Amino acid sequence: MGIHRLARFWAIALVIVSTVLTLSLAPVEVRLWGAVLLACFLPGWALVSVLPRRTEDIFERLTLAVGLSFAITILLALLTAYIQGSVTTPALALSLGFTSLVLSAIHLRGIVPSRQSPRPHAYDLIAIGVCVIIAAFLTVTNLGYADYWGDEMNGLLRALAVVGGQRDALFEHTKGPAEVLLPATFGLLAGRWDSFTLRLPFALAHIAGVVALYLLARAMFSRNVALLAAILLALNGLYIAFGRIVQYQSIMFLSTMLAVLLTFHFYRHGGTWRIAAAALLGSTGLLAHYDTLVIVPMLAFLVWRRYAEHPTEWRMQLRQLICAVLLAAGLAALFYYPYLHHPRISETATYLGRVIGVTNWPANNFDELYVFNVLYNSVYYVAALSAAILLKIGCDLVAVAHGRFRHVRASVLVAGIVLASIITYATGTQNYLPLIVFSLWLVCMITAPAILTELKAIYIWMGVAFLGYVFFVDHPRTHLQMILPGAVILAALGVVQAFGALRARLLPQMGCWFWPAPVALGALLLALFANYQSMLFVDAHTEYIFTYPQHKSTLYWEDPSFPFSSRRPYGMPHRLGWQMIQQLFLEGTLQGDWDSNDRGTNLFWYTLGWPRNPCYPRYYFAAQFQQKGEEDTTASLAFDLKRYVHIGQIWNRERLQIDVYTFDPLRGSAGQPAFWREPEIYTTFVTPGDFRALPYPEPGPTISTPLSSPAIFRPAPGALQQIAAHYNDARITQVRDRVALLGYDLDTHWLKPGGVLVLTLYWQAMDGVNLPYKVFVHLVDAAAARTVAQADDLPACGTRPTSRWRIGEIVPDRHIVPLPDNLLAGTYVLRVGLYEPQTLQRMDLLDVAGHSQGTSLDVTNIEVTGDFSADIEKPEF
Repeated sequence: MGIHRLARFWAIALVIVSTVLTLSLAPVEVRLWGAVLLACFLPGWALVSVLPRRTEDIFERLTLAVGLSFAITILLALLTAYIQGSVTTPALALSLGFTSLVLSAIHLRGIVPSRQSPRPHAYDLIAIGVCVIIAAFLTVTNLGYADYWGDEMNGLLRALAVVGGQRDALFEHTKGPAEVLLPATFGLLAGRWDSFTLRLPFALAHIAGVVALYLLARAMFSRNVALLAAILLALNGLYIAFGRIVQYQSIMFLSTMLAVLLTFHFYRHGGTWRIAAAALLGSTGLLAHYDTLVIVPMLAFLVWRRYAEHPTEWRMQLRQLICAVLLAAGLAALFYYPYLHHPRISETATYLGRVIGVTNWPANNFDELYVFNVLYNSVYYVAALSAAILLKIGCDLVAVAHGRFRHVRASVLVAGIVLASIITYATGTQNYLPLIVFSLWLVCMITAPAILTELKAIYIWMGVAFLGYVFFVDHPRTHLQMILPGAVILAALGVVQAFGALRARLLPQMGCWFWPAPVALGALLLALFANYQSMLFVDAHTEYIFTYPQHKSTLYWEDPSFPFSSRRPYGMPHRLGWQMIQQLFLEGTLQGDWDSNDRGTNLFWYTLGWPRNPCYPRYYFAAQFQQKGEEDTTASLAFDLKRYVHIGQIWNRERLQIDVYTFDPLRGSAGQPAFWREPEIYTTFVTPGDFRALPYPEPGPTISTPLSSPAIFRPAPGALQQIAAHYNDARITQVRDRVALLGYDLDTHWLKPGGVLVLTLYWQAMDGVNLPYKVFVHLVDAAAARTVAQADDLPACGTRPTSRWRIGEIVPDRHIVPLPDNLLAGTYVLRVGLYEPQTLQRMDLLDVAGHSQGTSLDVTNIEVTGDFSADIEKPEF
């Protein structure tokens, strides 16, 4: 056995070791390495090894291995969820390991011949090393520092649900499943669900995507263009942000870059296996997000150009092309077919309709294009990138004007722009002028013989994205990032072309004195770009945007509106105290329901699934800064915060983040509030087993004292007639308004004179409820037959009015009954019911046959003794 054959065993050994590590009780740091290899490299490396005509470039093989590994991992996780109903550590580790071993064994047996790879070019080694260092520094440094928030948490909570067996959570998302399955896979394989671990695969995908962009620009143009384009993208704030969060963008970025690279190699060198591999990667991009469709026109153009230049290949390769298209369609349909047939697809349709906004075409989103570029990048970067792109476009327009049919083409372009201007201004439709001008220019570039095929492909790529997101999507927001890969390549081409022209003109005259000025200018600009992104994304001590303008740098001019009412852009370091809240729940210091002035979806994660209760919860968390930028810590409270005691504060460095209150209606002395300070790095991590409930579907309440049979309430016909007369609406006499009381929770901890009784009722709408009923809770002296205490309120402190109850939904309804100071020992009856607040007409309590049994239900008896303890007696129904 030769030395090269022996060397192939390393992949099999790594697969076995990585699989064993992820299934073992090894330290989490060691398991993390196993997860990285098993999910992000080894399956793809094994697949690259068995490709029919694998590339000899080591950098392309390594990058392609990473991209294909992500594709295999996402597909296997999806299949595991379909087959098992959930994703589990053994199923993921064994399926990834088995797939890698099979492919490695095929390669080892020599079914596919392997050739000795040439040594990498020194320029490539240095250039890719520089790009990787920049991208890794800006994405991986302090990756686990920031709290989760916004869209990042939407995918992560669904990952938690899928691990818990709620497969439908995949189809209740408005995007593809990649951002759900990938963190679920990584969390399970690594054995830890901390923010660094779950964000790491997305950071790795971003770094590999930057390398893929370098390889693409190198294949299309030159190494100098490739280096500059890759550095510009590595320094782009939008792409850095998406490499630092649990979101689909970096997966889509890597997949689309490699799909374009393979398709371009097909255009240059043929080989339908490249189209098949591009189809696999393209379908992976679709499993991340349907934004991937933006690259389809460019891919189709490159395939068409291949067969236009080699017409004899068309008939011979038609079957392989059809198979590649079917492969992409089949893999995408693996998710999108059940997704489109899911009952909640209407929510996605509503979301897309709101985002696209057909009635507002053309949208002319130049303001959003400006805001999101300036928010995530320095003004110097935006200005330099824009100038370089315009420079390249200008050079190409000159080339078009000097090419064949130059007079006709230039005349048609100018005449079209002039005619469009006259017509739009005459008809008052000037908003169409930018769309018309851009379309005319794009058609001119694509059809001009003087423009190379490679450059036409870039124009199609950037042009289609620009047309779609600037003119035909009403609210593109961060989706504008789809324009940037083509834009940075154009900018790099413009700079290299301009530098080449200057060198040709000035170098003979200036000699060695030509180099210092452009080199110094380029180095200065890149240093300014990198320093700004370091301030935004790496420096966790200042939290630049979050505290702006406190730490504003004098090196950079900022728009007067900066940061455009956005204090927490994607990927930037920020802490609001919620990681410490999670630690307090994890260690048992906090246990119980809660509410907060912060309405973010991430709080389910940080409270470990304890229910949110807007009506007298056990804890209230007053956040000093909220996800939506509101700063009032007590606004819109449905309950009285005076019944709470301040028990602690959470601080991050010198900034107060959250005040913690606990329910204590008697306001007993809680001592000095505790001071919990956030550490630089958290060392205690959660796992799915630490959560009290799954986030999807929305967890139902736990009823501690269910009634033996539900108590049914419904308004009597006579009561409905009086209500209809009051509102002068005869339709009210026809309403059903039938509700059931399922059970209750009773807390007698504060049952004493001057104290309170805490009662939580659990209602369920049996029919649609039209009227806003109030609930009354009376404490009745059984001996004297008189009410000694009562609490009347809309359900759940007014946050859950009966007219908004969904049929079948269980609604928790908490009431605080103030007790008199002269409460005597004895037996008391707890009586509840509902009434219409304007007419005071009560609902009837019905028996099994539907006959009225009065207008209230005696829920339970409370025995108050001399020492003011309470014994609860369950009623018989």
